[in-house]
Amino acid sequence: QFPEEERNPGVKDLKVEVLPEDKALGLKWSCEEDFFFSKTRREPPSDVVTPRMFLAFWASVYDVLGYMGPFMFRGKLLRQRVWDQVKDWDTPVSEELRLEAVTWAQDVGVLSRVRVPRWFGTKIGQPVQLHVFCDASKKGFGCVTYRRFEESPGVVKTAFVAAKDRVANKDGCKIPRLELHAMVLGSRLQRTLIGELEGVLVVEQVFLWGDNESVLAWLGSESGKFDTFVCNRVAELQENLTYEDNHPAQLRYV
Repeated sequence: QFPEEERNPGVKDLKVEVLPEDKALGLKWSCEEDFFFSKTRREPPSDVVTPRMFLAFWASVYDVLGYMGPFMFRGKLLRQRVWDQVKDWDTPVSEELRLEAVTWAQDVGVLSRVRVPRWFGTKIGQPVQLHVFCDASKKGFGCVTYRRFEESPGVVKTAFVAAKDRVANKDGCKIPRLELHAMVLGSRLQRTLIGELEGVLVVEQVFLWGDNESVLAWLGSESGKFDTFVCNRVAELQENLTYEDNHPAQLRYV
């Protein structure tokens, strides 16, 4: 052990000092408690709201993992309404819509209280399952992925991994097609995650969960039987649902 007078004064004593907050994946990372959280430095709009101002604030909240999805999806819907109302970057929106936008923007501060653990509780090379849940409504569609693993014999744990969502088009797409959109989005997400987890964890099984019988029937048929919209997405789904060693993911009905 070196005498204190010979030590580098810039070296921190990790046993005494509180570890700082750092940035990772566009989020804030508490090194001391080892969790992610979100924080934006941009002030929310208040007196006047224009599409330019609202979009700038919305884009300042970065959510690469999608754990703030339910909150950010509300922002996406507001962003769509703000633009549709004035269709000009610098024209103020109505008072009613301004109040909705301001309320949403002010709630962003609450997100800093949402904390996501960085470590999932797994070890390198540990076998896991991926469960992808997909759903849709008239307003949009999305998916969320969880990792399921055995911490010890008989002790099963789950952990949030990632989520994605999209706002539905305004052309009045029917629910079965939106559900199909959600399944495609989920299949893309699970394929990306399998690639990212390669060499770290062993993905033994993948389950894709949906609640629309029409979509499950499409997936069980040959893609060429349907119109172009369904055909292309069913073909992509069937391709994405094949992963390591050509073992297909299991489709499950909720």
